[in-house]
Amino acid sequence: MHVNQRMHEEIFFTHNIAEALKSARKLTGTTQEAFDEISSRTYISAIERGIKTPTLSKVDEIAGVMGLHPLTVLVLAYAGTDISKQEKLLASVQTQLSRLSINPE
Repeated sequence: MHVNQRMHEEIFFTHNIAEALKSARKLTGTTQEAFDEISSRTYISAIERGIKTPTLSKVDEIAGVMGLHPLTVLVLAYAGTDISKQEKLLASVQTQLSRLSINPE
């Protein structure tokens, strides 16, 4: 993959994860202060503004505070709030998981 393409994808993901976390937080009625046990409000704000990109373990912790599975946040990052895009993405993931599954005989 070309370096510029990879950089573009990282910027795209950073923006989308920021929007996904902000949307999920607002939709669940969770305040930034609710994350005090796992992180500072400043860090959560920086993530939501796209200044910082959380690790997968941090996404897991943040999702947990909101009572969500981290995959829900990632689906929002990749498909937004459009239900049809979410369903298409999840169907694609399910197909890929089925292909990777080992079926005992």
